[in-house]
Amino acid sequence: MLGLYGALEPLTAHNVLNDLLTIIPGYPYAALHTIPTIPGLVAILACALAGVVAIVVCRRAGGETAAAREGWLVLLALLAAAAPAGVLLYSLLGIDIWFARALYSSVPAAALMLGTLLAAIPGRLRAIAVAFVLAALVLGTIRSFGSAEARPPFRAAAQFLDRAATPRDPIFMYPSFLSLDQAIPAQLRRPHLVVQGVPARWPATLPGGEAFVVVDDAMATALRIPTPHPRGFALVSVRQYNGILRFTVLAYRAQPSG
Repeated sequence: MLGLYGALEPLTAHNVLNDLLTIIPGYPYAALHTIPTIPGLVAILACALAGVVAIVVCRRAGGETAAAREGWLVLLALLAAAAPAGVLLYSLLGIDIWFARALYSSVPAAALMLGTLLAAIPGRLRAIAVAFVLAALVLGTIRSFGSAEARPPFRAAAQFLDRAATPRDPIFMYPSFLSLDQAIPAQLRRPHLVVQGVPARWPATLPGGEAFVVVDDAMATALRIPTPHPRGFALVSVRQYNGILRFTVLAYRAQPSG
């Protein structure tokens, strides 16, 4: 199962940089140009850099507050780097498990580090920097409620299966990275014949005359799982569901023999 991480998000310099920048202002399932947007990311990084400059200047002037902040920053930086460093090291030496969600245990330390840097900026510049950072975070939060980043419509798919599938119609739940194969069956309200995994062979006959297949589109692409075309069955409908997880529900009907 761990190997699926590498299939969905290979360990590359681009993915590592993108995920590290996503930790505070971004969203693990959206591109940086979408959330928080490139101008928002630049504003946050510029404000953080201004905090670093302020601490360095104050330290050179002999300020005790700067020294204290510097000590806190070192501790927070180590805590913020713990999860990314551990996941990266494990991915380089063992199985590739690099994924944005695996880094989020470092978010509290990273957020405190950003707050410490903003607090180090003197005078009115501090208020301006805080306003810029808050604006970028609020904008990113608003954009995260868009349809492209919405939670997977598991309930809608379960309601469709409850309406369309009889208790005798098998529902094949193909493997999924985000527990699609567990989330939809948990929301079914009628009894169903749920089959986990890709079937080695389809049944020769179907008691109910129909069958349904739920496919995680990203997983199918990563593992090169083809769309099923079982002999003796006709594909009668394709329903696609969008959100942070795209998946498809396929409906098949047994063709009359002869």
